[in-house]
Amino acid sequence: MARKILSLGAAKMIIWDINRENFENTTNELKVSGFNIFYYQVDVANLEQVKQTAQKVKDEEGMVDILINYAGVVVCG
Repeated sequence: MARKILSLGAAKMIIWDINRENFENTTNELKVSGFNIFYYQVDVANLEQVKQTAQKVKDEEGMVDILINYAGVVVCG
């Protein structure tokens, strides 16, 4: 999804993830393609952490134009 949005002309992408390894891998992969990517480690189940990170993003990156919430837990079996 990030690749598609960036290929359509997004100026930058901000990624939140609880798993540092996952978002570092994704961010590094997208940066190699020349995209402007920023990442923040956050647990979206922690409301206070979400509020703090949202303010940090606003302070560091400016206003967010589009938000795609793609967080969830998958349980199989």
